[in-house]
Amino acid sequence: MKKIILILLITFSFLISFNTSTQLALAQNEQIIVIGEGEVFVTPDTAIIYVGVETIDTNLSTAQNENSNIVNNLITILKDNNISENDIKTKEFNIYQKHDYSQGEKFTGYFISTNLEFKTKELNNIGTIINQLIENGVNKFNGINFTLEKFDDAYNQALENALENAKNKAFSLYNKELNIIKIVEEKNNIVCLRNNMGYAQAINEITKFMKGELKINATISVIFENK
Repeated sequence: MKKIILILLITFSFLISFNTSTQLALAQNEQIIVIGEGEVFVTPDTAIIYVGVETIDTNLSTAQNENSNIVNNLITILKDNNISENDIKTKEFNIYQKHDYSQGEKFTGYFISTNLEFKTKELNNIGTIINQLIENGVNKFNGINFTLEKFDDAYNQALENALENAKNKAFSLYNKELNIIKIVEEKNNIVCLRNNMGYAQAINEITKFMKGELKINATISVIFENK
């Protein structure tokens, strides 16, 4: 019995000694690295919308003219809605022959597709604009992105929050103030959109789009050293 007690005491003493030496090693460590994460929530003020016009005809010139006339008319509509020409871009233009392979390789016509991108700050008017475009030839809707014009300001705030988060973590771990030696941005800014999907209430009603809220994230690593 005495031998068992002696063995237990020796083991316990070794564990205490090991734990103490570990703490001393941490206390003597000159530098530590802490990951800081920050985020901010903002209301978007800009919408980027992607639409397309697709036409097909057995005559190439006819298909091309029809597509071009529709696109030119759409640009006029956008300008009438106070959208600057600088905020309207042609993103893609494609021409190819289309075939019906259910009947061998039957030629059905020349397919022409033009995709437009435009930007607007009239967020409450998006549904009206899109419906005007659809009524005048848009037959492809490629989506909508809500964003922030002064994105850098919001992202810088997220970086500040990330730094504060790193400081709090370092203080929680070591319970003392530490000097900052270096800060490294770990990730590029990440933008998450919440409640930003467009939806149609009914076929005959104006399409409504919910701009929702943007969550902007920032992640950094901070190197600290003991004061």
